[in-house]
Amino acid sequence: MLDPLEELSNELFVSIVTPLEMQLKVGVGKLALGRSVRSVVETQLARSSMALLPITLDHIDALSRLPDHHRDPV
Repeated sequence: MLDPLEELSNELFVSIVTPLEMQLKVGVGKLALGRSVRSVVETQLARSSMALLPITLDHIDALSRLPDHHRDPV
């Protein structure tokens, strides 16, 4: 059985939060890329079959129903 990431019939998505988090890390010096986050993400999306998954208001609303272990660490 193939790994789900290797199964060609599966759709692969990257949350739009990923580049946002990357940019925050670049901004505080915890991630060095040598080029813009936008450039890195666009290049990787073009090289793969992944697509950006947007955040909708439904996603935001669902945050109120997550268990407490999804809170930011103290």
